[in-house]
Amino acid sequence: MKDPDYIYIGKLVMACWNDDNDAFAELYTLTCNKVYNYCYHYLRDSYLAQDAVQEIYISALQNIQKLNDPTLFIAWLNQICFHVCYDISSKQNKTVMNFLM
Repeated sequence: MKDPDYIYIGKLVMACWNDDNDAFAELYTLTCNKVYNYCYHYLRDSYLAQDAVQEIYISALQNIQKLNDPTLFIAWLNQICFHVCYDISSKQNKTVMNFLM
């Protein structure tokens, strides 16, 4: 697997800071497969993984202005992935426990 071009990704992030929707679409294209695979591995459900991916990219788009170093976009996105999947997994576990009681 090829390593991502962090400089190119950083330029895309800076373009997003200037409301360039095409730049965000390119970031999505470059990262969506890895994000989905992580979510599916964590959640073990394709529908939950799809929901997680949607939530992750909404969060990324809403908060991209807060990213201080644009070359760290992938690391930042990975953190968002973990937190979203953890939250979804926790909600699923609570639902199952409530159902069993």
